[in-house]
Amino acid sequence: MKRSGREESGAALIAVLSILLVISLLVASSLTISQITSYISAETSNRVTSAYSAEGAGARILWLLMKDKENNPERELGAEKKEEEGEEGEERFLADGTKHSFTFNDMEVEVAIYDMASGTDVSGQNPAEKLKKTEEDFKDLEESYEDYQEFLDCLSDYIDSDPFVRLNGAEKNEYAEQKKPLLPRNRPLQFREELLWVQKATDFFKPDENGIFSEVQIIPLKGMQKIVGKKSIFSVSKNELMKDCGMTPEEAASVIEAREKWEKDKELLSENLDENIMEKLKGKYSFKESGFYTFIVRVKPAFGKSERKLTFSMKVDSRMNGKNYRYYDWKIF
Repeated sequence: MKRSGREESGAALIAVLSILLVISLLVASSLTISQITSYISAETSNRVTSAYSAEGAGARILWLLMKDKENNPERELGAEKKEEEGEEGEERFLADGTKHSFTFNDMEVEVAIYDMASGTDVSGQNPAEKLKKTEEDFKDLEESYEDYQEFLDCLSDYIDSDPFVRLNGAEKNEYAEQKKPLLPRNRPLQFREELLWVQKATDFFKPDENGIFSEVQIIPLKGMQKIVGKKSIFSVSKNELMKDCGMTPEEAASVIEAREKWEKDKELLSENLDENIMEKLKGKYSFKESGFYTFIVRVKPAFGKSERKLTFSMKVDSRMNGKNYRYYDWKIF
């Protein structure tokens, strides 16, 4: 039976429309892929440029700090007014968390400097002994004393070389159950973030708002100078104030608030804190720079969403001494 011309025309029309639809979809897909590729390329370029700008801004703030140290050798923080604080209008660069803003490569940059003398020391063969607390220390904290004892057992098992499991600890079998067959290392911690591998550690030590494990002291590489002495008053967290000084949450919050007033307007801590709290702080923390610094650099690009953050820690003198500077810590994200 022969098809009529009308039927053949109808079939041809359907075929043509189908082909046009497929072509339209291909063109639309190509345009979409092209736009996505263009956005990815622009964002990647933006991130790379932001990273270079962060490193450049970090180098700039390092030189500014060195110049400030040369001009103002007395590095008192928040306790007493000094004549050496600089001429009126001169911007000071201190390890006090003050935000310094400027433009670098047409990008907005914000830099803060903190003292590296901060955080809990977890280095060595027996950090659990240095971390011991009493039940009284946990009266105002969210964590429990029993959970803390479990963490200390896990930490000791992680570091010691024997295979024996403490009462609430964890050895090879416990880590294998969590699909971590290479743990524990049975050696002292090599870097502070390694503490995150220890069971229960994240219940008591967490990254701060900058993504830094600041409540734990940086562990220097072999051959690098170890920081000794008291923690800096401008580097301790609210949680540390409660743990170290037995402060209530309200008292610790008042210290953070007073510290912010110093950072913004250089109001002395003593002007905004009770005398008893000041005595606690002076007995436990240092009000002078240690000479070791942590820099936090934020770069906001002129367009896009590629804000980059660079953090690095190092010992800084008042001038270059002919030796290469070595980083204790360096991250960009």
